Amino acid sequence: MKFRYALVAAFFMTAVLLLTNAYQIFSFEKTSSSRSSFSANQPELQQFADAPLTAPKRYGESIALSTSQNRITNILSTTLPKNSCIEVFDAPNGQAESQPFIAINPTQQLVPASTNKIITAAVVLSALDPGSTLDTSLIAESKSSTLSRAYIKTSGDPSFVTSKIPPSRRPSYLSPTHVHTFEDFASKTYSAGVRSITNLVIDNTWFDLDAIESGWSKDKEQVGALAALNADEGYEGNALAASADTHAAALLKSVFTAKGITINNITFGAIPEKLSKSDSVIAQTSSASVKELVSDMLKTSDNVYAEQLLAAAVYASGGNVTKRSRADFVSQQLKKLSIDASGYVFINGSGYTTNARSTCALENDVVDAMNSRDIDLVKLSSHANHDGTLAKRFTNLPTDLYAKTGTLNGVTALTGLLGDDILFSFISNGSFSEEGGKALQESVVSTLSRFPFVVAPKFPDTFGQGPERSAK
Repeated sequence: MKFRYALVAAFFMTAVLLLTNAYQIFSFEKTSSSRSSFSANQPELQQFADAPLTAPKRYGESIALSTSQNRITNILSTTLPKNSCIEVFDAPNGQAESQPFIAINPTQQLVPASTNKIITAAVVLSALDPGSTLDTSLIAESKSSTLSRAYIKTSGDPSFVTSKIPPSRRPSYLSPTHVHTFEDFASKTYSAGVRSITNLVIDNTWFDLDAIESGWSKDKEQVGALAALNADEGYEGNALAASADTHAAALLKSVFTAKGITINNITFGAIPEKLSKSDSVIAQTSSASVKELVSDMLKTSDNVYAEQLLAAAVYASGGNVTKRSRADFVSQQLKKLSIDASGYVFINGSGYTTNARSTCALENDVVDAMNSRDIDLVKLSSHANHDGTLAKRFTNLPTDLYAKTGTLNGVTALTGLLGDDILFSFISNGSFSEEGGKALQESVVSTLSRFPFVVAPKFPDTFGQGPERSAK
């Protein structure tokens, strides 16, 4: 008899739990309101967090959350192109939890396009003081009004321009904002008493990279060029200059001449070792902070900035910049950050190439590692509906989105922070146009923004093939 009563009681309790769970799951499935964090920080989930382990409330919430995770994973895995990865973490206070709550092919090697710039930003900001500047100096053996020979010590600063007004070749929201002209340099040189320079030598000997990266050679007119002393990102007006070096030299000469400093002859070469001391510096001009330049690079997805900043970091760390030294430097810096880069194939800093490979796990790891150093790479990137590559996108999203975009023909990627605590990385490679890739990004973000109240998004059925675009 007692056994019968116990059996009935057990059956009754099981029924109650099943009904509770069914109710919770039904509630999660049918609700389409905005996402509520499952970290138990919100009032509606606090009772669940405080409940005893055996409480029906806890069982119900736990199963509902698990069901939502399974549902969102199923939605994404069955609707994304085959060659896709996505990894999502709860990241309260900017630090990712130890395990992702969504992980679909997180270590699959894929072409990352410009989300590669997240890795470049981490390498640059871990090697250079974020508050430091890139300095360009005039050096000579002695200080006088007439210098028979003087030298320009370059730094790779990408932010010299002819005019601070954004060029017409690109929208203002895709133009870096922390730029400067040679005017400050000329003024400081004039204030130092210099009125003429017979022979000016610009040091470009440390910079041994091609002016045009191989990945963007056919699109060089829309990307720009590289140089130790670079101005206007290698453009002369709205067309690419014949030589980025000589364009910058000619611009510097014209600004100095307008200030009252005559330069007779400009060549390129090395600075003598004996002039490497700081007391040989006559005048110096500085960029904005490295952190501000990196933010400009991330927001606008500027390819020239990415390559120049990476070169500047390699040079400042004590060596000439070659393709080999650049690749070794990136590997060393990632190792210092304790990043497992086994899935990473480095080609260049910008990600404008189809030969590079990255993973969703790697890009999240990089963001998390820099967060531990109080540098939020995602917050330095584009703010949806506000600036950069996302300035005119995600206009109806109910929460904030900061993210680095990646776009090439057949490549779409997004690494970012949704709301305050959803850190995610998404990469997809397939046969789709730029617009098709954007549609994929928006569908993924829409799905994540509703977690745990998951509703299947309207993923595009087909994607049109379009022309190749720059890595944005």
